[in-house]
Amino acid sequence: MVISANAAGAFKSLYNVKTGDVITLTTSWGIYKYKVSDIGLNLDTTKNKKETLYLTTAPDKTAFAALSGDKYVVIAVLVSGPVGEVQNEQ
Repeated sequence: MVISANAAGAFKSLYNVKTGDVITLTTSWGIYKYKVSDIGLNLDTTKNKKETLYLTTAPDKTAFAALSGDKYVVIAVLVSGPVGEVQNEQ
């Protein structure tokens, strides 16, 4: 799953995320936890594995990543989800 947002809004704290951090997403389907595995500029988000979360935004912290040439990317792997979908929580 790829999520792209404005760094000055929804992703304003994305730059504080570190490798090993856990990101929790609460949805109508349940609560999902992802462990950050990689952070950097222009990392490959085309693999789009269903158990992987890619968060992207512009590196200048002001524009949407979709409109910027460079992208700041946080990659996180699913470690737990709703009952019956638990992965290897670490």
